[in-house]
Amino acid sequence: MSRFKRGVPDDRKIWSATAVVNEQYHPTLKRVHRSFLEAGSDAVTTNSYGITPGVGFSPDDIGRYVAVAGRLARESVDDGDTDSVVDDDDDAITAQRRPGKFVCGSLGPLVESYRPDRVMDHPKGVDMYGVMARALAPHVDCFLAETMSSVEEASQAVEAVGKLSTKEKYAMMVSFTLKGDGAIRSGELSTDGVRRIVQISRDCGVNLLGVMFNCAEPEAITKAFETIRSDKPTCELLLEERVMLGAYANRLTAIASDWSLDGSEEPQAMRSDLSPQEYFHRFIRVW
Repeated sequence: MSRFKRGVPDDRKIWSATAVVNEQYHPTLKRVHRSFLEAGSDAVTTNSYGITPGVGFSPDDIGRYVAVAGRLARESVDDGDTDSVVDDDDDAITAQRRPGKFVCGSLGPLVESYRPDRVMDHPKGVDMYGVMARALAPHVDCFLAETMSSVEEASQAVEAVGKLSTKEKYAMMVSFTLKGDGAIRSGELSTDGVRRIVQISRDCGVNLLGVMFNCAEPEAITKAFETIRSDKPTCELLLEERVMLGAYANRLTAIASDWSLDGSEEPQAMRSDLSPQEYFHRFIRVW
């Protein structure tokens, strides 16, 4: 079995969840989180993306390991000096936050990345995202539904977060993955995705901070942004609701529409034509 750069095995079944499931890699995971902060990041994302039913985790295991991922990220941000308080109303544990640094709670696809054809039925998806969201809530400042391949998939995560509390509007960002033409993997236009997820978040009582695009080629993200910026009603809606746009692209080669983790024998190949400097000058500056 191959290993990632810092020595964690590249398990083709549970992928990065290996660093959460195996306690021996917890110090490595915390060092990775801290490396982002040391490089100037204001936030880290929990390593909970791969802890899903799609790779064989039971609901009990998901709740347990997702909570571990949240705790490790919180400790990384707070240098391990986190105190906790208990809310008498719902027994929810809330960490004392270190000012200026944030933890985003990752809610990834439940079954398979990049596959709108494999999204769970709505009620089951909402229930499962609920397990994950409850486990993350004590540790995170904001939820991040990422690599969503359809509005339906994203709506399940948003609804689950909205059900966490009737008294508090949780902060959340939603990030879609795209096809090469700039449309969401399901074929929905980026403008349609933005408008619908803003409305769904409003209906569910979620404080939507941003709509983003990730796990896609930067060229596709540029096309999605162009589509949005040329659509006046979508731009006006984003301004009215104070919802930001954002992106974090793949440096990977194009992902096939029938891709699956268990069917991939090795990591997706990296592009050779996109250095960090080129990524900044060709894309980030333009976005």
